[in-house]
Amino acid sequence: MMNMTRHKPTSLRSELTKPQRKAEFGQALVELGILVPVIVFLLVGVVDFGRILMVRHVITNAAREGVRVAIISDQSTSSEATETVQSYLSRGGLDPAQATISVSGTTAEAGQPSVVAVTYQVTSLALKMIHASSTITMDATSTMPHE
Repeated sequence: MMNMTRHKPTSLRSELTKPQRKAEFGQALVELGILVPVIVFLLVGVVDFGRILMVRHVITNAAREGVRVAIISDQSTSSEATETVQSYLSRGGLDPAQATISVSGTTAEAGQPSVVAVTYQVTSLALKMIHASSTITMDATSTMPHE
């Protein structure tokens, strides 16, 4: 018959001496110190990317709303389309003063295109963290036939 004795399992920690445990703790701190900046940069990058996509979405829709006002009738003016774009930008959380808005074709004949272009400067936090050029220029153009 086999002798079946149970051995008490020992953990690595119980076998380590006190100085070895301190060295292990120091190693964990060094690893944490290396990983935390990388994780923070990745999180900032994800949030920044989402913010840039939001700006792109808002300026595209603002250009679309502006051109819809521009094509409605012969009485519409470029200032009405510009005001519509600025209003949409402010409702979208953007500063209309930072936008460059171009409106053309408000007095066109029926079927002729009216065009609204919006250009906006976005500051990227992730690019600023690595000391790169942190300004991104985004533009959106919308064209519709005049009614």
